Amino acid sequence: MLGSDQSIASFKRPQCNLDILCNVMRFLRWKKDLLAMMQTCQSLYRAGVPQLLRMIEVYLLERTTKGPPNLMISFCLFITPDLHLRGSLVHQLKLPEPWDPERYADIIKTFASVVRHLSNLKLFEIDGCESWLHLDDSLLPALSSLQNLKEVRITSRAKQYPNSYNMVQFLQENYSPVEFLNILDFNTATFSVVDVVYPRLKTFLLHLLTIDEIVIEPFLVSLPNLTSLSLGSILGSANGQDINELRRDNIHAQRARKWSQLDIICGEVMALYVLGLQCHVHHLMERGSPLRESSLWMWETVVEDTQPKAITLRVGFCNFDVDDVPLVVPPRARANVTHLQLNLDFNYAEVDIDEAMESTFVLLRSLPLVFLRLGLEWTDFDRQDEVDTDPVPIYINKIDANPEAFVHRIADCVSSLKTFLLTTFVLDSSGTSVWEVSSVDGKVKVEGPRRNHWQVMRSEGMIPLNWFDLQRE
Repeated sequence: MLGSDQSIASFKRPQCNLDILCNVMRFLRWKKDLLAMMQTCQSLYRAGVPQLLRMIEVYLLERTTKGPPNLMISFCLFITPDLHLRGSLVHQLKLPEPWDPERYADIIKTFASVVRHLSNLKLFEIDGCESWLHLDDSLLPALSSLQNLKEVRITSRAKQYPNSYNMVQFLQENYSPVEFLNILDFNTATFSVVDVVYPRLKTFLLHLLTIDEIVIEPFLVSLPNLTSLSLGSILGSANGQDINELRRDNIHAQRARKWSQLDIICGEVMALYVLGLQCHVHHLMERGSPLRESSLWMWETVVEDTQPKAITLRVGFCNFDVDDVPLVVPPRARANVTHLQLNLDFNYAEVDIDEAMESTFVLLRSLPLVFLRLGLEWTDFDRQDEVDTDPVPIYINKIDANPEAFVHRIADCVSSLKTFLLTTFVLDSSGTSVWEVSSVDGKVKVEGPRRNHWQVMRSEGMIPLNWFDLQRE
């Protein structure tokens, strides 16, 4: 029998296969847990690198504006020794705008050759794509060769640099199976010149539009299978153009061709009105500032035209008549609405909270809702000294103190309701609770609260995955 000293001397640390360790590390879903494991030993550090690359966005943003692009050089040096293996580990890649393109002259060809081997790249973001694509002809074919690229985010500078490599050419020549396209600073006039069809593209996000750029015809031609469309922030006014004339042109364009249905349409009220959609929409989302009394007529028109099943809307009582709350879902569209997210914004408002809530109950009674998320918001920091005296925060705090009584009142109001989410905001305090509602022997039964509200909302289709980056909440 060996002595203790001999036992220690003869002991050898078992070596575990690196592939096995890599597979074990893939079970770690949170970056902080993965990093903690990687710090324990060299073997786990090596095994954790593949999973870390899958989880993170490789963002090649240089720390200085002068000298060589060290991040891009380091990225190429890391991938190049084993292009096939290491290239397959990168799932998300971002390129910032090259303010000094000449810095990249010596590395761009190498970078393009590396890009060809990013076989599992799912998301690619490029800022100032004209500048990048103008640097070297090999970058676009490299990107076009990727077979698993699903999401592209583009910031175009075509308006500032009209003679540079056009963003539309990038879209035209890219044959990756892209389904999700997110474009900042977009020129629909240029887009419409190129009669190109993108049959795989399902989700299209546009940002920084002017009203006169909301022209539906090029989208109908180029995006025949579109299911989700977002019109981002509107810059300026309609530049003197009649919004009704713009709307009529868009409606007329849909006589020749139109989408039969969209899953989601999102935008500011005026943008949605000008777009003039003449098809059914599953989920209509108002995005931007709270709905005002002055734009209610446009919102009513959009709802009647699209006949949505689900609506997301924010009403601001600072510029809204409490008696008109029932009109946010006009009578001719109420029979279809089964899902509603309604946020009542009381900031800077001088209204009677009881009258506002009673008007809201009138709306809820008129709808065959099975899902309701109701938000009550008072975050008026200019009046935070009044939090204990103003009727609105007092009302909301009373609900927080005894939410079940309020949920019963909602359930009595909406007999078809199955799921109710209550969200409250008072100054910097907020919370959301989930309640299940059912009827037993003619009596309302309420169960809750539960806190997994994001999961509940997703199961009801009220938060589309990969939409406005809500998957990162």
